[in-house]
Order: sequence, then structure tokens, then C-alpha cells
Amino acid sequence: MDVETELLNLKRRLWALEASTSINEQNGERGTAAVAGGTVVAELHREVSDDLKALNVEVAGLRWQTKEYCDRGHSQLLERLDDLRIGLHHLDLKLDQLLVKDAVEGGAPAALGFEAEPAGTPRKAVNGAKRRKA
Repeated sequence: MDVETELLNLKRRLWALEASTSINEQNGERGTAAVAGGTVVAELHREVSDDLKALNVEVAGLRWQTKEYCDRGHSQLLERLDDLRIGLHHLDLKLDQLLVKDAVEGGAPAALGFEAEPAGTPRKAVNGAKRRKA
């Protein structure tokens, strides 16, 4: 925000200088005022150029920081997603083990959407239930 304020102040000074130069030209006082005005304008131009260069450096730094922050967040999200997938896979395996154990003991896995079959045979879905493939 300080850079914007400085640029605004420099613009106002430039406008005031241009206005005074045009008034001096109308009065016929071109000589020293025009030379002094030219040096002031050149100095203001250099200051504005330096400020714009500094602003470009700041913007580049902000872009780099934002990219680093987003990359870090993205990698954390991917790690969490992998953890969830692994957890889901473990739950799927545990469910398979429990269903096989229940089928061997003669329980009722049909409540979960599968028919009871002897151990070692593939299960079939009932009531429209579909089994996910891991």
C-alpha cells in the first residue's frame, strides 16, 4: 500500500509541475522553468521506474510464496487421500474376514447383502447389493 501512496504523490507532483510549466509558457517564461521542469520530470520518471521495479520484485515474491503454499497443501491433501484409501482397503479386508468367519460359524451374512455359502466359494450379491473391487 505504501508504494501505491508514493506513486499517487509522484503523479500529483508531476501534474502540478505540468500545470505550472504550462502557465509559465503562457506567460512567456520558458527558459529556466522549462529546464528545471525537465530535470524534475526526469527525476520523477526515474523514481517511478524504480518503484515499479520494486513492485515487480514484490509481486514475483508473492507469486513464489503462494505457489509454495499451494504445493504444500496439495501434497498434504494427497497424503490424507492415500491414508483414507489405505484405511478403506483395510476395512474392506476386515469385512471380508468377518464375513468368511461368520459364514464358517453359520451366521447370517445375508443381513449384510450376501448369501451364506461354504468357506472358499465366492460370494454372490443379493437384493441388488454390489461388492466393490479393491
